[in-house]
Amino acid sequence: MDRIKKLRLDRNLTQKQVADALEIQRPTYTRYETGIREPDLEALNRLADFFEVSVDYLLGRTDLPNYEKEPEYLRRIRLASEQMNEKQRQKMLQILELSFDEFFSTEK
Repeated sequence: MDRIKKLRLDRNLTQKQVADALEIQRPTYTRYETGIREPDLEALNRLADFFEVSVDYLLGRTDLPNYEKEPEYLRRIRLASEQMNEKQRQKMLQILELSFDEFFSTEK
């Protein structure tokens, strides 16, 4: 879980400080950071709460640390695309490209 290490380092925290805040042993937290051990659901939720990010961000399902900061138009597109099959997503992308071709153009 490279992301929790980055979050910890961005906040200038030690592994012990994070482990203490989560009420776990430092070696357990270290195993989470190194990927030797996967945190269970409860630990994931506590990590997300502690770092103020979504569980999806910790798991790498999104690059947005917190959905609440996601602009509404992107949220709506993301939610719609999650309900689509691959063919529908490709059609949506084509529509977006046609509608905003000046932004998708590789020629400047």
